[in-house]
Amino acid sequence: GRHTSDSDVEVHQAIPVRIMRRTEMQNHLPPQINHPQVQLELPFDRPIRPVIDKLKVMGNTVFLEGNMKGDLTIRQDHDGASMACFYNRLIPRWQDEEDENNHAGPNINASCRVKVDAHKLSTCLQFQQSQLPMTSCLLGMVYNEMLVLHILLSPEQLGFFTYYLPVHYLQEEDLG
Repeated sequence: GRHTSDSDVEVHQAIPVRIMRRTEMQNHLPPQINHPQVQLELPFDRPIRPVIDKLKVMGNTVFLEGNMKGDLTIRQDHDGASMACFYNRLIPRWQDEEDENNHAGPNINASCRVKVDAHKLSTCLQFQQSQLPMTSCLLGMVYNEMLVLHILLSPEQLGFFTYYLPVHYLQEEDLG
């Protein structure tokens, strides 16, 4: 029922709903991407956003290189100088589904390098400076395709949110 005492608070929220046609639905679905070569769980006690914020002052893009051994390097090259920050002992997350052709198990030597817009990545990482209750934050890297941030909220029934950041295509000179 409805209470009217001074200590009760009523919250009303109007969320606009728009019915869309079936043909429009594909424009609102997550992008179809390959499975990430590298998936790492980001630590709560060592956020990466402050590093990205410092590097974005020097240039527009940063390189992220990770491997399934639990290492992540964030690097930026600018005017003959290179800055890098290293994270180790991150928790690799393996794909839940088994590849029928791969009977050898997960590839612990898998690695991936992506080049992303530093300002967009910093914006996606704003949740690291909030008091948002989270269960986990996964960073997925798909070579020359996408950087994925998947944040699972706590309690898990609350839901999740996912950022899909397109990456800059890596040329041969970027790989060296």
